[in-house]
Amino acid sequence: KSLHYEWLCNALPAYIVLPRTYTRSITKPPFLINYSGCTFRTYPGKYQVLLEVPDEKKGGGRYELTMNLDKRPALSDVRDYLAKELQLDALDDNEAGDKKLLGVDLNVLRQGVVTKTWWEQDGAIEQSVSDKWRD
Repeated sequence: KSLHYEWLCNALPAYIVLPRTYTRSITKPPFLINYSGCTFRTYPGKYQVLLEVPDEKKGGGRYELTMNLDKRPALSDVRDYLAKELQLDALDDNEAGDKKLLGVDLNVLRQGVVTKTWWEQDGAIEQSVSDKWRD
């Protein structure tokens, strides 16, 4: 960790492509929704969160811009931005009109105990000698 805190955090990322695939469970059929996207940046531009959508003409997929950000987002934030773009929260309403499963809030179940990797957590950012890696 000291390598990151003292040296890697000074590096300014010039080109980033971080593709990720996610699965969201919902309370109605089909019960699982797979989606993917990526974080993209070319210096000096902003960070972009891109959603992968099917390309009906050429086959495969293509990316559509979801949002631009000044700072590098945490991977858990990218997942949440993509889910918001797909409006996946609207699929969770049950008969009672709330977002609970057996009395437990679904967002709490999905987040888990640890939502960010150690270098993305607030304590790690404060310990680093620089915040340049997020710019």
